[in-house]
Amino acid sequence: MKSKDLYWLAGLIEGEGCFAKSGRTPSIRIDMLDKDVVDRAAHLMGPCTVHSRTIPTGHLQYRTIVCGERAIALMVRLLPLMGKRRQIKIRDVLDWAAARPGHVIGERHWNWKGGISKGYKRRMTNAMETRK
Repeated sequence: MKSKDLYWLAGLIEGEGCFAKSGRTPSIRIDMLDKDVVDRAAHLMGPCTVHSRTIPTGHLQYRTIVCGERAIALMVRLLPLMGKRRQIKIRDVLDWAAARPGHVIGERHWNWKGGISKGYKRRMTNAMETRK
């Protein structure tokens, strides 16, 4: 992703997005009434689907979500670009994810600094030693 696109996405998420603990995996979600903006964000975040729903005012609201490893990688890249409140939330979500075995869709287990979790390595080493 080009740096200008990353900055654009950071600004959009700062105003219209959220960083969350979705079930068993971290996620980044954007909800807006502007379909073209949500489509662009979905394209930049990876192959993401855009869903719509009618809200009580009668307008269509559009939503895109990125989860799992892609969300973690994007959070790490966005972290220095976000305001203080969002940085705290990103760290909270990434720390939560790193502390949970099997938290990410896929095979990798990450810590918020962008590497394989030491806790996960330790748990896997202990499990392998127990099986011997």
